[in-house]
Amino acid sequence: MKAGKLLDAIDQAVLLAKYPNVSVKLSAAPNYSTEAYPFRDFTPHIRRLFDAYGPQRCYWGTDITNGFAKATYKQRITHFTEELTFLSEQDKDWIMGRAILARLGWREGSGFRFAPESGPPDLSAYSPFKVNPCRRAASLVGARHPLPPRPRSHE
Repeated sequence: MKAGKLLDAIDQAVLLAKYPNVSVKLSAAPNYSTEAYPFRDFTPHIRRLFDAYGPQRCYWGTDITNGFAKATYKQRITHFTEELTFLSEQDKDWIMGRAILARLGWREGSGFRFAPESGPPDLSAYSPFKVNPCRRAASLVGARHPLPPRPRSHE
């Protein structure tokens, strides 16, 4: 994607943040970055979108099928959990799973645990559609699901 088009796309996405029923998946950096991991040229774009939408309307996804050779599964995780230093631990908790569960109205606390070292989480119990939750979220961008209050921190 050319730099001018990328900036235009980011601008347009930021403008949509004023609508409470619009959310954004932030995980395409490996596919569009001109740099290798940790894709530092994309950090300002991710930060801008995060600032516009907040942690409860930002989602992580692998995007691995769109750019398998550009980053490993682990790098796609650690890009958010270790490299985006502007994210607090609570922000990471939301982005890495809590926000999409809340948006889709899926029940939390039924055994869902995000453990990067064990590979992709099995989310089949959370959806009758048996699909990647981020792909499901993309199809529901216009859905009106109320966001819950900020959660209690848990160990």
